[in-house]
Amino acid sequence: HLPPYGGVGAEKGGGGDDGARSDIREVALFRSVVTDGSGRARVEFILPDNVTSWRITSQAITKDLSAGKDTSFVKVTLPFFVDATLNRTYLAGDSLVLRLRTFGTDVGSDTVKYTAESPTLPFTKVAESGTREIHLPLGVLTFGEHELTARAESPRHTDAIARPLSVLETYFTTRV
Repeated sequence: HLPPYGGVGAEKGGGGDDGARSDIREVALFRSVVTDGSGRARVEFILPDNVTSWRITSQAITKDLSAGKDTSFVKVTLPFFVDATLNRTYLAGDSLVLRLRTFGTDVGSDTVKYTAESPTLPFTKVAESGTREIHLPLGVLTFGEHELTARAESPRHTDAIARPLSVLETYFTTRV
């Protein structure tokens, strides 16, 4: 898998009727399989919500120690999706300014309504309109484990992505 270059849903964007995209992973599947007599195997799985290029690598070895390898890519995109520039960890007291951007195959110059919501952070919900990129000041963060949902709505598409957010009192640890 290549590093994600966007956030990540549904046919008219993601995070529409199905809720926010929240299954964001670095590895979609790691599995060993046994082939049939002709050297073929089939693997089915559901991709995570990442909008990215997934690398598929297959390696094989026969009983007589002949070996082979192949790599291919599967591009996953949407007509419209929102990306939140967000760390996983912050310190209590940090003031967060959230950068939201929209991408996709059908992103025009329309005005987009952006919102950021969290049931456990002091700001609850912040909204602002703009074009392809905005910066939302969310205020001072409080200690704890939180979830932040970023949403973007254009006249034709909607997308949302939910991301976990850890706010620590300190980065230092104590030996016991």
